[in-house]
Amino acid sequence: MEGQDLARLLDQTGAGQAHQLLLQSIAETTRSVCDAQACSIQRLDTASREFVFEAVAGQGHPTLVGRRYPSDRGIAGWTLLSRQSVVVDDVSTEPSFAQDVAESTGYVPQSIVAFPLIKDDMPVGVMEVLDADLDGRRGIRSLEFIAPFAGQATIAMQLVERDRTLGTAVAEDSELHELLALTSEFSTLSSRKRETALRLLGLVRELMT
Repeated sequence: MEGQDLARLLDQTGAGQAHQLLLQSIAETTRSVCDAQACSIQRLDTASREFVFEAVAGQGHPTLVGRRYPSDRGIAGWTLLSRQSVVVDDVSTEPSFAQDVAESTGYVPQSIVAFPLIKDDMPVGVMEVLDADLDGRRGIRSLEFIAPFAGQATIAMQLVERDRTLGTAVAEDSELHELLALTSEFSTLSSRKRETALRLLGLVRELMT
């Protein structure tokens, strides 16, 4: 089974696609509630030490999804390194702001709110909200307002990573490959053949117990 076939099979069995959509929904909801120009959820690829745009709402959507840049760059890089949330009201005064990275996305913000996504004391990514209008909320108040969305993003990111781990395991296990392939084909059988297949599975189960 090829990689594309495997990805399609995982989607058919409900893995992968639903959690990726959940991550996108969190980005869209955060952008809408914050009346922001954009919201992005970026995964840390620990192997390459790069950020990967997993979900983007507003400016940059959908062309940024899948794009990468070094995880030591920009305000996101500082947030990841320090493991601290940050509010930057004017990026032109912030030394850690990476103008070139922003320009490469097609949108240069004036303000950024960034949250590290931490699970079990390990950073898994960063969420950024660009040019938010928070009805006068500034500093710590803006962080408190957005923090619950960052928490949701962390959980959704875990689910996406779990799906990817499953995909890798399946790709490396020929027997699991075959099992998932059979599961996918089962739904295409006629009702008569499905009943026959279920009876055969019942016999196999009896032999195994």
